[in-house]
Amino acid sequence: MKFAKNLERLGTESAFAILAEAKKIEATGKKMINLGIGQPDFKTPTHVMEAAKKAIDDGHHGYVVSNGIPECREAVCRKIKKLYGADIHSDRIIIMPGGKPTMYFAISMFGEPGAEIIYPDPGFPVYESMINYTGAKAVPYSILDNSTGSVLGNNNLPEITITTEEKGSFSPIPIGPVSPYPVIGGPGYTILIHYGTLSQNENTGLPTKYALHQNYPNPFNPITAIHYDLPERSHVMIMVYDIVGHEIRTLVNDQQNAGFNSITWNGTNIKNELVAGGVYIYTIQFDKSAISKKMVLLK
Repeated sequence: MKFAKNLERLGTESAFAILAEAKKIEATGKKMINLGIGQPDFKTPTHVMEAAKKAIDDGHHGYVVSNGIPECREAVCRKIKKLYGADIHSDRIIIMPGGKPTMYFAISMFGEPGAEIIYPDPGFPVYESMINYTGAKAVPYSILDNSTGSVLGNNNLPEITITTEEKGSFSPIPIGPVSPYPVIGGPGYTILIHYGTLSQNENTGLPTKYALHQNYPNPFNPITAIHYDLPERSHVMIMVYDIVGHEIRTLVNDQQNAGFNSITWNGTNIKNELVAGGVYIYTIQFDKSAISKKMVLLK
């Protein structure tokens, strides 16, 4: 039997291999927090199990329309309306058995020899495998790109380096919280320093133009830092919007001195409620201009 050549490029979902090893360790009586497969560490809520049982008893266990049960899609529309205030018709909702099938369809739509597809790294290994299967070039996007982070030394202990993207030095006076952010893919921490100003000396210049930098880390969960430059004292407003343009939160709205500045966002809205994962827009408005960038909150 002759198989297609692209099968030679198809790997396996090694996350399940990690799950099998984790189960073996748990069987010995050791406690473990398993982050390999994405299984929640809590039991399925009782009302969900009861609803599933009732659906089976009522005979709802056959084929349904391809885009999902209408009542379920309408419930999703109501949820979107509640979270984002957006009116989405149920015909635009598709119910999928998890996230990987949607990744498969998207990769299949765009993957072909000569194409390049970006995938998150670290992430599920099957993403890279599927891209290679289509003949496209898999391009990893590291969440640790973009400046500082934790680097594992030869002794497997984290070495933490903190630098600034521009010339400057940190003020010796504490002016903001120092928050640990766990590094995915290895032990250690990246330190996010929320600093309001940088000390000035003869070797430290001020910004020459207004600038908004890409948030770091990005993607992120639960905290990210947004850095921006002010060449002169200005009134600054920094807003976070969802992908359809609804306001999520105002992070800054005041007069600020010239310098290299930053603010952190913890993924909450104006009511201090955690928002859903997805793409968000952050916009900075200066006295005479505005700049926007995208960021991705992972859940």
